[in-house]
Amino acid sequence: MYTFSIKTLGCKVSQCDADNLAKHLTDLGLQMSENSPELCIVHGCSVTGRASQKTAQTIRSLKKRFPSSTVILSGCEALLAEKSGKSLQNADYILTETTKEAVKKMLDVFGIEATQNNTAHYHNGHTRAFLKIQDGCSQFCSYCIVCRIRGKERSKAISEVYNEAQELVKQGFKEIVLTGIHLGHYEPSLPELLRKLEKIEGIARIRLGSVESLETTDELIELAQSSKKICHHFHMPLQSGCDRILKAMNRPYKAVDYLDTVNKIRNTMPNASIGTDLITGFPGETDEEHQETLAFLEKIGFARIHIFRYSKRSGTPAAEMPDQVPEDIKIRRSGEIEKLRDKLVLEAYKGYENKQLRVIWETLEDGYYCGLSDEYIPCKVLAPQKNLSGSITLVKALQAEPDGLIVELQS
Repeated sequence: MYTFSIKTLGCKVSQCDADNLAKHLTDLGLQMSENSPELCIVHGCSVTGRASQKTAQTIRSLKKRFPSSTVILSGCEALLAEKSGKSLQNADYILTETTKEAVKKMLDVFGIEATQNNTAHYHNGHTRAFLKIQDGCSQFCSYCIVCRIRGKERSKAISEVYNEAQELVKQGFKEIVLTGIHLGHYEPSLPELLRKLEKIEGIARIRLGSVESLETTDELIELAQSSKKICHHFHMPLQSGCDRILKAMNRPYKAVDYLDTVNKIRNTMPNASIGTDLITGFPGETDEEHQETLAFLEKIGFARIHIFRYSKRSGTPAAEMPDQVPEDIKIRRSGEIEKLRDKLVLEAYKGYENKQLRVIWETLEDGYYCGLSDEYIPCKVLAPQKNLSGSITLVKALQAEPDGLIVELQS
């Protein structure tokens, strides 16, 4: 039996596409293995220049580690390679689609006979599954190449999403994470889809991936508040707390608009957690504007912040902008944001102390079961005698730590 491995870089959409790719390969008779696989697939990210460099480094590392293996590039970086007309980063094959037909064609190229495997089942090892419901983007942020390679926005039909979610429940997943390149532009609408998915028996939690603040509507907030399944967790990209930088980024809001959405969420769901993405060192960003962003982060009080140092992405307007920020300044600013982030996250966790949460348990590590609450807060409990893996329990949060909450089980 032929074997394969997949190394995934990038966002939740990338992870979802990679999971689908792994499923197709398993269905076609291949087996996942990290021990000298015949096929090494790198599902690469191209959102920044640094992400492309990491993809190239991963390919070189696999070539060195498994010299007799075939290295395949997929994901956004493969799409970028196709559009630019360049063979990329020493990959033996560029896979631009993750459909079963495209995978079969790739196997044919390498003389691997596909078989129909009706007994094997690919599972990503988590209690939650990513379900991509939308692709493409029309926002054209000045720093981003993804909209230029993913194409026009398109949404899966509600019926198709419903059927896929039902299948994931049958496979044992308790949580469905909805993902998309521009998730808030799902059509006909996210609330309409969510109301349909809520009716599926066996889904314990429905979590939204990244949704823009302007698309986190009153209807969506009110639906999440009244739902027993939709998680009280909102990941809304901010990118900068400075209006001038937001305009240069071609982001369609001001800081006050973002704050208004946060206030609506917290007034409706006081326990909701809010996460974000942030770019530091965007071209032309001054130290004063950096300080403005720091002050805005503190005003919001995020429970999670993904920090990215700006890196040039060829083919985007930002790459040609004047006043590119030197790397040493980006590193310094990133360190300042990280320090503030750690403070804000711990403060957010402390806000859950002595409160009751619902947790799905995933792993057993160093004598503790670890899982995530509905609010996407990492929780751990001293392992009882019974097996908690995959179970859902109510807990009381006892103590906040930098990496999450120490909790106790509630009877």
